[in-house]
Amino acid sequence: MTINQAYDLIDQLLDKSDQPYFTENEKDDFIRQAIHEFINNHYSKYDIDQVSRDALALFTEYVQIDSDDNDWENYAVDMPDEYVHLVHLRINYASVSQTVSNFTSAKIIGAKDFWDLENSKDPYNRPDKSNPICYIRQPGPEHPVRAYFRPTTTTGAVQALVLKSRSHDECFDDSNAGDGLKEVYQREVIEIAVRKMTGNIESDNYKVALNEQQQSKTK
Repeated sequence: MTINQAYDLIDQLLDKSDQPYFTENEKDDFIRQAIHEFINNHYSKYDIDQVSRDALALFTEYVQIDSDDNDWENYAVDMPDEYVHLVHLRINYASVSQTVSNFTSAKIIGAKDFWDLENSKDPYNRPDKSNPICYIRQPGPEHPVRAYFRPTTTTGAVQALVLKSRSHDECFDDSNAGDGLKEVYQREVIEIAVRKMTGNIESDNYKVALNEQQQSKTK
C-alpha cells in the first residue's frame, strides 16, 4: 500500500462513519501518531507473541558499539537516532571480538532497581560480569537516550537490539516494491489513525475550532 492509497483508505473509513475529511498534512500527523502507538502495542507483547515480533520487523535494528567508538563510555552507550525501545542488550567484557560466545546478556531493569543493586551491601546481589545489569535514561532533551550498564568496562563491546521509529514514507512504500510494512500491519496503523482522528473530531477543542471556522466563512 502506497501513502496515497493509505490516504484513500482513511477517507473511506471516515466517510463510513460520516466524519469530515482531513488534509494530507493532518493525515500525516495522525499516521505518525498511529505508528508510535502500533510500536508500543506490539512491544508490550514482543517477548511472548510471534505475531508482534513479525509486526515490528521493520522497526527492529541490531547495533554494536565498540569501546573505540565515539558513542562509548566505560559505563554507558548511546542509543541510535529514532530510538523507541530497548529489546535486548549484551556486553562483551573481554575484547571487541564479535564472537557471540564472548557476550553476556544484561538484565534490563528500572532506575531504582539499578541503583539498589549497584549499591547493595550483599556481594551476591551486586552485578558482575556474569550477571550484568542495565537501564535506559535520557540525561536531557538535547542528549541521546543512553543505556547505562554495570559492571563498567574500558574495553569490549555492547550489542543492542532496539526498536526504532520509521517515517510514514518508510511504512507506506511509494515505489510499491514491497519495502514498507506488510499490508496487514499497514491497515492496522490506518485503523489506529482513523480512531485517533475520530476521537479528535469528537473533542471539545475541535468543535470550538470548527465553529470558529464556519463563522469566519459567513462573515
